[in-house]
Amino acid sequence: MTFAAYYRRLAGVQWSESAIAAAVLLGLTAINCLGARAGSNVQSALMLLKTAAIAGLVAVGFAFGGHAVEAPRAMPSGFGLLRSIGAAMVPIAFAYGGWQTATFVAGEMRDARRDLSRGILAGVAAVIVL
Repeated sequence: MTFAAYYRRLAGVQWSESAIAAAVLLGLTAINCLGARAGSNVQSALMLLKTAAIAGLVAVGFAFGGHAVEAPRAMPSGFGLLRSIGAAMVPIAFAYGGWQTATFVAGEMRDARRDLSRGILAGVAAVIVL
C-alpha cells in the first residue's frame, strides 16, 4: 500500500491505491511462480535500483548542497516532546522489521550456523555503509 501511494503521487495517475497494490502483488507473484531464479533476479535488480537511488541522492546533496542557516527552534517539552520522539521512532521501528523472520531460511541453508550469521552481519554492514 505504501508503494501504491508513492507510485500514484509520482506517476500522477488517478488509479485506486488498492488496484495498484493488487497489480504489483500479482506481478511479483507471477514472477516468483516462474522459479526461484527469476524471483531472485527481480529482487536483486530492485535492490540495485534502490542502492543507486540512495547513492544518487547523496551525490546530488554533495553537489548542490550549500551551507544551510539554522533557524532557532523552540524545543518541545512535556507531552509534545514525547509525541515528537514517538513520531521519530516510527521509521526506526520499520527499519528493524524483518529481524524476527531472518532465521526462517535457516532450514534451507547448507551451513546455517556459519552462513546465517555472516549474512546478517554483511546485511547490517551494507545498510550502515549506505
